[in-house]
Order: sequence, then structure tokens, then C-alpha cells
Amino acid sequence: MTIIIAYLWIRGDYDMLKKMLTLTFFTFIAIGILFLPQRAFAQDVWVGNDDGSELYLISDTIHSPSENAVKVTVKYVRNGELDKVDLWSFGCFKGEWRYSTEKMRQRGITSRVIESGLSGRILNYCLDNLP
Repeated sequence: MTIIIAYLWIRGDYDMLKKMLTLTFFTFIAIGILFLPQRAFAQDVWVGNDDGSELYLISDTIHSPSENAVKVTVKYVRNGELDKVDLWSFGCFKGEWRYSTEKMRQRGITSRVIESGLSGRILNYCLDNLP
């Protein structure tokens, strides 16, 4: 490409040189766009219903602060409106997974994860999608 541009410059063919420079410019722009990293977007994943609310897990909030712990933020939607946002914390103690929500933590309560229940669905999704 550089050789062609130099040849056109020496030859004095400025119209063709302008076209080649324009083509080169847009080629670099297109290549830059193709190789830029794609932005990641949070995805709300429906995990079930609880007490009249639909629960959606916010996928980009899944994290594991330690080897036997997982945390995730869950949205509660009631009648199409956001009702509340809650942090679910999971921990594995002596081979048994337990969880707590904000309200449970305030009272010092944890509960056993039921594999077929809502807590099991949330935990399994988190474990399968840890960053």
C-alpha cells in the first residue's frame, strides 16, 4: 500500500492519491472497529417466583469472595415494577451449601440450599457462570 501511495505521489496523480489515502483511512477505521473489545452488558436472568414477586439474578454481580462462597444481587419485581434489590450470599459449610439474604443476615439466620428450590436454582446458575 505504501509503495502505491509513493508511486502516485512521484507521478503527480493527486486525484488517485486522494482516493487511495481515503481508502486506507477507512480501511484502518474498519479494522479498528472489528478488533475493539466488545462491551459486556449485565443480563437479568429470571430464576423463579417468591411470595408474589418474580426474581431476576443480575449476571454481572456474580462473584466468589472465597473458595466456598458465592454472592449475587437479585432483583424482586412485583406487577412489572422493581420492588427491591437484595444480595444473596451462599457458603459451603461441612459439605452443605447454605444461603442468606439481607433480611436473614440482619437476624443472623442462614438456611440450607434446597437443590430443587429457588435457592438451588440461583446457586447453580452462579456456580455455572462464575467469572
